[in-house]
Amino acid sequence: MAGQIPDLIDNRRVTQHTLGAVLVQAIGQADSPALWIATAYFNLDGLEQLNGAIQRVAELRLLLGTEQEQSFVLTERLTRELERHFALIHPQSQQKVERWVAFLQDDKVQIRRYTNGFLHGKAYLILGVPVVGALGIVGSSNFTGAGLTTNTELNAVLKQTSAVNDLKNWFEQLWQQSADYKAELLTLLQHFTYTLSPYEVYIKVLYESYRDRLEGDLREQDGKPSPIAL
Repeated sequence: MAGQIPDLIDNRRVTQHTLGAVLVQAIGQADSPALWIATAYFNLDGLEQLNGAIQRVAELRLLLGTEQEQSFVLTERLTRELERHFALIHPQSQQKVERWVAFLQDDKVQIRRYTNGFLHGKAYLILGVPVVGALGIVGSSNFTGAGLTTNTELNAVLKQTSAVNDLKNWFEQLWQQSADYKAELLTLLQHFTYTLSPYEVYIKVLYESYRDRLEGDLREQDGKPSPIAL
């Protein structure tokens, strides 16, 4: 098993070494696998890339970090992405949101966020791999659709037991220092699971099309910064 997994993953299609494909392969060959992920950001496209495989995991730990020189921005960034690309503009994508909300609600899924500093490291651990027991992957890929497939990334695969154990200990220490975030994330996502009327969709599309112009106008009113700019 370990011999079939590359040592480096760069997401280059010519080598078929995308992180998403490697994760699907490792999960698919593991027995009752557990998947631990540390990432600065994630989106539903990341889950989509593992669709089918990720449903097999017996445990999913998702550890979310903060972005450099900012407060925790996952909520605002993910909300904007959902608004632009999911239910509020493309109602047909509402089923995607509903499906992943149902998945994340499962007791086997745990979600925490780390706020004790800037967590920039990205790591993936697959536990329950035949022969080697576990695999670790560390590198540049966030748990997003692009991070798993199309971005030019560089991730190293850890196969040696001592190295994997070090990564597990690193993850566990940060996990214990992190706060539960599952309920808050689900609340955010569930906002996009209700059915919009055609009028609401039309208004939302108009707003998204002119969002930047509207916000710019508000900032310039009376020469004073608007609440949006604060």
